Amino acid sequence: MAAPFEPIHAPRDRQAGAFAATALLPPVGRNCGPGHGDHGRPGGWLAAAAAESAALREAEAAAAERAAAAHAAGRAEGFAAGRAAGLAEAAERDAARLAAAAEATAAALRDASAAARAAAEAHAEEVAEALARLLLAALDAALPGAAADGAAAPSRLAALIAALRPALAEEPRVLVRVAPDLAAALAAHLAPLDARFEVMADEALAPGDARLEWRGGSAEAVLERRRRAVRAALAAMGLEG
Repeated sequence: MAAPFEPIHAPRDRQAGAFAATALLPPVGRNCGPGHGDHGRPGGWLAAAAAESAALREAEAAAAERAAAAHAAGRAEGFAAGRAAGLAEAAERDAARLAAAAEATAAALRDASAAARAAAEAHAEEVAEALARLLLAALDAALPGAAADGAAAPSRLAALIAALRPALAEEPRVLVRVAPDLAAALAAHLAPLDARFEVMADEALAPGDARLEWRGGSAEAVLERRRRAVRAALAAMGLEG
């Protein structure tokens, strides 16, 4: 038979209108039987706390692993970036050294080319001077006889020029200036011999005088000047009578 219902009245305090606080708590184990979780069993709260602590440690370990992996990835990325920057800087230095070496080589080649041109020009001047001396000597030997014998002068001059052709082989044109009396006859002798030799009458030249002109050089033989030089040489030796 069920117990009769009795209302619970909190006892009044001695102060008027005040009630004493009475805690109405269910006894331990109430509504905590099977089907209401493990907290009702002895040690259930400790097991739950241990599980939560283990889960927390696992989460912290996973976070630490992720942080370590991120740190390692950052270090690897930084190392790769630094290495790439170092390689780029080294490549720039190598390119600068190669450019400097190329410029130095080009400068050396320019200097060598300039020196070669200067040497070639000096050699060309020496060759021109030697050729002029040869022509002067040949003209000095031939022109006096040609002047003395007017009829034979053209043929003798033509033979002289033929002998000089090897020395003038590289010249595209040679101008031969002689006295007007010898110009026509000398041109007739030279035309079949070598078309490069062009004869021109020059009234400023006396019979027996001649002037040859070519690219970059010339030679002149003045009979009277040579005769004076010969007479002076003979006088110096005491041979002039």
